[in-house]
Amino acid sequence: MFDNINLFINALDEYEKRIKDELDAITTATAKVWFTNLVRRTPKDTGFARMNWHFTINDLPPSNVIYSPKTRSTYADAQIPSFRNVNYGDVIYFFNNVEYIDKLENGWSDQAPHGMLAISMHEAKTHFNNAIRSM
Repeated sequence: MFDNINLFINALDEYEKRIKDELDAITTATAKVWFTNLVRRTPKDTGFARMNWHFTINDLPPSNVIYSPKTRSTYADAQIPSFRNVNYGDVIYFFNNVEYIDKLENGWSDQAPHGMLAISMHEAKTHFNNAIRSM
């Protein structure tokens, strides 16, 4: 009788690990989709706003404001991270401290008249829900 109970407990443990691993993978993929879409949806003039997207995991982001440089330059887009250490249940903060990012989110640019954060968040939510349904 104990063999059957031990087998059952082991099967439950394996199932729990498999579900956790799947949820971690879905969370990682969703974070990457969200961040990638967010960067790509950010209007690009010089690229300063796009370059300043960052994220933290389980830590509040810094609150310092980044002011535009006085000289006009062209900047590379933010690097899309691998999100290797994201787990289901983590709190992920995407942030951009550029002084005019709120204006861009509120339609200041014709390139993103409906913003980028809210739209990207909706896309990420859809991605996550579809992935959960397919488990």
